[in-house]
Amino acid sequence: RGNVANNYVNFAGMCWRIVRIEGDGSVKLLLEDSTYECNNVSYDGNWTIGNTVAFGYDEDNKADFLGYTGGLADALKTYQTTLNTKIGTKYTSKGLSDYLKVDEWCYDHNVTEYKYFDEMDDEVSDPNEADYTNEYYGAYTRISENKQPSNVCTGIKISKYGDNTTDMYVGTLTADEIAFAGGTEETNTNYYIMNTYSFSSYKAWAPLSPRHWFGSISFDVVFFVYSGGGLSRSGASDDSVYVARPAVTLVSSTEAVSSGNGTISNPYVIS
Repeated sequence: RGNVANNYVNFAGMCWRIVRIEGDGSVKLLLEDSTYECNNVSYDGNWTIGNTVAFGYDEDNKADFLGYTGGLADALKTYQTTLNTKIGTKYTSKGLSDYLKVDEWCYDHNVTEYKYFDEMDDEVSDPNEADYTNEYYGAYTRISENKQPSNVCTGIKISKYGDNTTDMYVGTLTADEIAFAGGTEETNTNYYIMNTYSFSSYKAWAPLSPRHWFGSISFDVVFFVYSGGGLSRSGASDDSVYVARPAVTLVSSTEAVSSGNGTISNPYVIS
């Protein structure tokens, strides 16, 4: 949590940051840079681009963004192909399954609270006086209301992309994982998820957490990490270009070069 300086990992010729150790001993990594290894101090970033905000559901268009062509899931699936090639180049005759597990990426779409609004967008207590209703999902209640993020998945666990045939080795973080790292709804660039590429290039990226259902115009609102480091929000039906920041999970049997100490100058190196 915070401005951690000893969680750098060189894997497949790229630089990653350790996010957490999962219950089975596997290690979740977040992409720092896809061009340079960690002992380079100037990053190009080169995260993958999607043209929709995040996974979500657009009631008007009946579109499930888990499988939306060109959306976040599609961008991560495309990056998975690139990563498989990079692994094969860096480690002869190796592929995704030699180092990574098909993780159960958590998508929490459970409604945990309701709020009612009149036609002036003022909140009202009586649903009979409401012009529309917002339905708030688990991550909103945990992070925005209770300030208690959790790594226990109370939503669905996704292990395949929207086509339901491709194993999901590459996903991204939840809003809870970002909150544990130090992200809040306020501006904050002083935690390890933020780097020079994040805030100098104004690259907003979408985690895997819907925030609430916006009843006034009938689509999901999702979290995203903006260039100031905070967890902001945007509609899932927007056509703005956001960055998809890949995450992977190393299987517990993965070996690293023992001399590394996780710093940027002497990172852990996957052998």
